[in-house]
Amino acid sequence: MYVFACIELFNHQVAPAELEAVLVSHFAVQDAAVISRPSERLGELPTAFVVLKPDHSTTQDELQQFIAGKLISHLVKMAIFIAPMKM
Repeated sequence: MYVFACIELFNHQVAPAELEAVLVSHFAVQDAAVISRPSERLGELPTAFVVLKPDHSTTQDELQQFIAGKLISHLVKMAIFIAPMKM
């Protein structure tokens, strides 16, 4: 059985898997998981947890700019958390 949940954002629905696919297409991203958090202004706020590839680095701002070129404008406002690298 599959559970399909969408994130409601400005009266649009988006699947977390769609957002995850954009994030993992970034050269430095190994894996990503997207969940939703309540937002009074937006309805729901997509929130991404990102794991980087070994020996790669990026910032939240760089990822925001990357997804801005690939998603419609109202989806660009996404909280992104990058997992700390293991030493």
